Amino acid sequence: MLRRLIAILLCIGLLSSGAAFAEAIPEPARTRTPVRFSDLVYERPDAEAVRGAVGALTARIAECEGIGDVYLLMDEAEAIFDAFVTMYSLAGLRASLDRRDADRVAEEKALAIAAPSVERVFFDFVHALAESPFRADIEREAPHFFAYLPNMTYLTDETVPLFEREAELICDYQEQLATAIVTYWGRDYTYNDFIANQTDYMILYPMGLWYETHGPGFMDRYIELVLLRMEIAGILGYESYTDLAFVMWNADYTVSDILDFSGRVLAELVPIVQSLGATAPTPDVDMSFTRFRPRFRRVLAKMGEDIAEAYDTMAEYDMYDVEKTSGKDPGAYTTFFPTIGLPFLFTNFTGDGNSVNTFSHEFGHVYAMLQTNGLGSYNRAPSMDVAETFSQAFELFMTGHYEEIFDRRIAGRLTKMLMSRMVSVIISTMYSTEIEVEVYAMSPDELTADGLAWMGKSLAADYGMSIDGFGGLMDSMLQYDWIMQGQVFGAPFYSMAYATSATVALELWEASLLDEAAALDRYRALILDDDGGGFLETLNTAGLKSPFGPDRIAEIRALVELHVFGEKYEVNMAGWN
Repeated sequence: MLRRLIAILLCIGLLSSGAAFAEAIPEPARTRTPVRFSDLVYERPDAEAVRGAVGALTARIAECEGIGDVYLLMDEAEAIFDAFVTMYSLAGLRASLDRRDADRVAEEKALAIAAPSVERVFFDFVHALAESPFRADIEREAPHFFAYLPNMTYLTDETVPLFEREAELICDYQEQLATAIVTYWGRDYTYNDFIANQTDYMILYPMGLWYETHGPGFMDRYIELVLLRMEIAGILGYESYTDLAFVMWNADYTVSDILDFSGRVLAELVPIVQSLGATAPTPDVDMSFTRFRPRFRRVLAKMGEDIAEAYDTMAEYDMYDVEKTSGKDPGAYTTFFPTIGLPFLFTNFTGDGNSVNTFSHEFGHVYAMLQTNGLGSYNRAPSMDVAETFSQAFELFMTGHYEEIFDRRIAGRLTKMLMSRMVSVIISTMYSTEIEVEVYAMSPDELTADGLAWMGKSLAADYGMSIDGFGGLMDSMLQYDWIMQGQVFGAPFYSMAYATSATVALELWEASLLDEAAALDRYRALILDDDGGGFLETLNTAGLKSPFGPDRIAEIRALVELHVFGEKYEVNMAGWN
């Protein structure tokens, strides 16, 4: 539910951090004072009190005599929302840092279940603003303020309890994923062990056994979620949940656009994935974060003072956790604490090439959040496609400086590995998305565990993801791995944003090979000029190519083939061969 909560924060925050109204309108009364992470104290917010307070603000809109009065109500609403989202984010982060702590996991679940009803009252608040005599004044200063209004209809008296049930099921799913074990040669393995050791081929045997043992149970849980989502979509009058999901993500492109994009990926990129994998193996990198950190900081200073300052802010307030520890969730993400105006970078830095690239990716989110608002609310990047462009582009920009962090041989191999991974991300996320489109187009009678497992394996073969050998154990992985992905069970159709944004990130990276300073300026402009419009609108304004252009995937294939297989580029590309 956090994605949908943030969408409201984006809308409410547009006015208080954007251009001012007339001089008579006062500045927001509250301030955001940054504090160290250790000083950020968790206290469960009272969801009932939040709903009552925002409901009272909504009622007061009709009593406003001027736009200044409205502005004050909006400021109060945002302050309430800031407080709730901060605790929501902190609850999730605390659970991610130690899944063994039952109290933390329980708090995360409690707020997840409370979120739909809280979100509902903010929907009502925005609708009341739209119906007030002050709408024209608001839109004159913030044209996109009501951009999400047509989409703010999915939380009703009938659907809120169902969204609460969805949140409960997602939390249960996540808890089971973290605790389900299989014993192999006297050692217990969890799913997290496989995620953390992806380059260890010996772990494929216990991993295959894990999928074989637990996959069917997870499939039953997934089907329960799918049926619930279909029920919600039906109540709201949508033909399928897919249509509703595109509304909730505020996508300004269609399911047909995505399926056409997927077809081009199958035709252009899948044929080269196997050769890319063989040509660009993970380099033998072993660098502690203690060694990596000062080198990374020096590179940021060369890229720009503003970029280095974003890192310094993150470090000054201890807004990151990088060490791999027992009980910690695998993977990486960046969250945001609106009340203190700071993002938090969560990752597992193991010193290999993947963790280096992942840290750079997440720092792209950190930089964008701070640049968008200073220490204000996260009121930009309403599209997840845009947000992932910020991170993936920064990850690619870093490759031009790898020789300042690693030796020349390793730097070249890491760059090739990242290019290969970008292609793999596009392919794998389109694989997940095509499965989701097919799943949510089925009738309830067609949703069987065996049928969905077969579909996962069949489409994996189409996307060049089949794995031979290992005594058939990998069959179980291909059947069930897709339902273990957080986006699939917890945030349907989010994964497509990784593919669409990768095409834009690659365009910015290609420009950086010729003139990094100019490319970074375009990157900054993309962040700062994002005023709440959709993904395609944002790209058009920035003069960047749409991922859905008929030739875009073919261009990416040519780009990757050149820089992974071809001669080294004349500028900033030493060490590739």
